[in-house]
Amino acid sequence: NAPTYAQPPFNNPAGDIVLRASDGVNFRVRSAILAEASPIFSDMLSLPQGTGASNSAENSSTLEGKPVVDLTEDSGTLDPLLRLCYPTQEPQLTDIRDIRLVLGAALKYDMDEAVALMKDKLRSFIANEPFRTWSSACLLRLEDVAKESAVALLDKDIPSEAPPELNEVSAGDYFRLETFHRAGGNVPETYKLCEPNASDVEHTTTRTKKRNPGGTVTYQARPYADIILRSTDGHEFPTHRIILTLASPVLSAQIARHHANPVAATSVTNTSAPHTPGGIPTLPVLNIGADGATLGPLLELCYARARSPVAHISSLDLPLTFGMATLARRCAMDGPLEMLRFQAFYHAYKARPLAAYLTAARAGFTDWATDALSSLRGDLFAHGYVPEMETAPAIVYHRLMLNRRRSVVATARLTGTATPTPPGSPARAASVPPSPSGSQAAMVQKVSEGDPWLVGMWNSVAEGLWMYSVDPDSEDGRRGIYRIDPNLKRILNESLTRKIWCSKCEQNASLIIGMRDMYDNVFAVAYQHDVSGIPEA
Repeated sequence: NAPTYAQPPFNNPAGDIVLRASDGVNFRVRSAILAEASPIFSDMLSLPQGTGASNSAENSSTLEGKPVVDLTEDSGTLDPLLRLCYPTQEPQLTDIRDIRLVLGAALKYDMDEAVALMKDKLRSFIANEPFRTWSSACLLRLEDVAKESAVALLDKDIPSEAPPELNEVSAGDYFRLETFHRAGGNVPETYKLCEPNASDVEHTTTRTKKRNPGGTVTYQARPYADIILRSTDGHEFPTHRIILTLASPVLSAQIARHHANPVAATSVTNTSAPHTPGGIPTLPVLNIGADGATLGPLLELCYARARSPVAHISSLDLPLTFGMATLARRCAMDGPLEMLRFQAFYHAYKARPLAAYLTAARAGFTDWATDALSSLRGDLFAHGYVPEMETAPAIVYHRLMLNRRRSVVATARLTGTATPTPPGSPARAASVPPSPSGSQAAMVQKVSEGDPWLVGMWNSVAEGLWMYSVDPDSEDGRRGIYRIDPNLKRILNESLTRKIWCSKCEQNASLIIGMRDMYDNVFAVAYQHDVSGIPEA
């Protein structure tokens, strides 16, 4: 096929070098201009032809007798970047994503003039899109622009609508923005938005007692093995075909194919049947696309019965748990996957619910993330910083934070309590919920007419539900929230149907039923809000 060239002036045959974009578009450029604009290119072009290039580019071929340098940027990014270097009209970039990509390339190639121009363009979005500008600055690790954007957010709520960049920004960046926002910007001068702070590390250290100790499950070799599983790092695990067949339909199919055609068969990666030097066949080998530290413990679980206790499984750390779970899911190992969920992950989310939730959501284990929500109650921010935030996308943390705020408002409406201002957050004013209507209005009327003792109980339950939704560990949250006998509602409904009460007691019985309904409604709406924030697998 004929080569595709960029638009003028980058199609000029006088160019002595060709930059090839990732989408195959060729840019004829003058190496002198390129070297003047970028010390990275200057160093690269000074190398003797054929010796290679820098980490960011690769000198791979020639075109029309001119050296070609393959770049990772596409033509949509490379064109405006080069125009910033050439004596030509400055590119007209109006979309913040385009500006971020060009600025990222300019930073990568150390183009000072282009960096300065693009940073100014990025700053121009702070007034109208501070949240998205902050996101872009975090992705580029531009601390100064990130802080300017964060300051612009101080007089308003963090927007509920998530910009596309939030899928790439880390939850750690988002936590630092939330910290800055709740403090009203009153943070130390050394405070960073784009990297962990000493305070984050200290907070993590104070919670080490809640962290999983990090055990391991060791594979125990059994006699009479008839097949070997080999990991990507060369570890071999002699095992038994019957165990693999029962544990995994995926591996069962691979073993069957190998048995039918040992030469042509393939496994998770490939299958081979090595021979000894004398030509005697040894055990067949399945090469598995996982390292030995993950494969060995998972094979050990294949020998265990579902839900049976396995030594150290409850103390597996999160990375190993999800490494094993991901491989188990890929191989359809339902038994080991169940053990990992109800033993290893159960203990992980009981000890470190936020870390477990973020890890599960990031790995696409939606049902596991839902499990973790049972221990992740109250104000999400109160759970503090966890190192897993640095590898989890901010969108996961943002959605859960947003849905927790919706739960707080819903709780206020259901319980008749006011929504207070979170500590250190002047932008979020206290509000009184709308007046209840329908059955809730009737219940409020019954409260006002009920027995004073029951009215006091109603208020206690309402306040307890509210405090529990905000801070489940507080004394008020623990005291006010209690489990009403699940049979009580049925018993009272039957008593009302049979008309066994006097008019006053009947009213009070209805009030107790209303308490149970309020309890159920609060937890139902909180659960619905929470699970709606989990990304789909």
